[in-house]
Amino acid sequence: DIAPDTDPGDLAVAFAEAQRGRNLLRELDRHAVLEFTDTPVSALAIKKAAEFRKDIANKHYSIDIDRINHAFNSHGPGNETDEKNEPISVEDFAMVPDVLQDPDKVVFHNEYEGKGASLEYRRRINGWLVVVEMITSEGSELNEIQFRTMWKEIGKGH
Repeated sequence: DIAPDTDPGDLAVAFAEAQRGRNLLRELDRHAVLEFTDTPVSALAIKKAAEFRKDIANKHYSIDIDRINHAFNSHGPGNETDEKNEPISVEDFAMVPDVLQDPDKVVFHNEYEGKGASLEYRRRINGWLVVVEMITSEGSELNEIQFRTMWKEIGKGH
């Protein structure tokens, strides 16, 4: 059981830890999803999306098993191939709600592989540039902005 006042960052770490290493194949419709309904979409992201005539103001953030595994498989220990990046750890998921809520910069990509818009939230934390990439659920009944991946860049600007 999770206390109702649990910090969103702590919740993201616990969720990532619980889901890490699970099989990527979905069994029927059982698919663990963590929704950040109490983490408002940042004003900077709303403004950036509006420049491209996208309304994201009433959406909420979510993260699921597949995307956690994608992040670890691409940017985790032993998998990060960019020498300018530091591999992410489970504990790094604690930064996700803070990066989403208070980014230093948001980069908007109008189309992401034909699946809708992509937003890169960028924030400097403890000397790292933490990048959290989210995709919108374009033309869907889903009212969410879904986690795609995250990485940490060493000593970079925005």
